[in-house]
Amino acid sequence: MVMGRMVYNFTSQARLFGIKAWRFTLYFVLLDIIAFIVQAGGAIIASGQDKPQHTVLLGLHIYMGGVGFQEFFVLVFCYIAFRFSQQIKRENPTRLSQAQLLLYAQYAVLVLITKFFTDATNNGTNGVSDDA
Repeated sequence: MVMGRMVYNFTSQARLFGIKAWRFTLYFVLLDIIAFIVQAGGAIIASGQDKPQHTVLLGLHIYMGGVGFQEFFVLVFCYIAFRFSQQIKRENPTRLSQAQLLLYAQYAVLVLITKFFTDATNNGTNGVSDDA
């Protein structure tokens, strides 16, 4: 949602790649919901008592597909944020420092999300380590 507001407030046309600012929010929320539904579906298939191993593995693969889908859109978001910063440099360099602070915060959140997903998938512990 922040990216859509940044496009609206920092660009002259309130567009990026020909897409209106409010559409960015809509698209990313919808894609995130779809990824969540895929992950939940995989988890539902994999969970439960007395399920054959191939069914559990199918559920886990579907779940991981949802995680991969979500991570793909994190990378797309990073690319869009990078292109946004380039557009601000061209259109209004005096406001670049304001936009960069928000972009750095978004990059930090995206790194933390990616770290959480990789920890969860590598450890199988939903991001919680036994070391703590």
